Amino acid sequence: MGRVLFELAQVNIARLVAPLDDPQLVDFVAALEPVNAAA
Repeated sequence: MGRVLFELAQVNIARLVAPLDDPQLVDFVAALEPVNAAA
């Protein structure tokens, strides 16, 4: 197989419904570190 000449990337942009320290976002904030570690 030949050399890859490009990379595919995806960007998702969103607005939070509350501040990061809001109880509504506890599950989301807890998932940030594992997701960023895998990126």
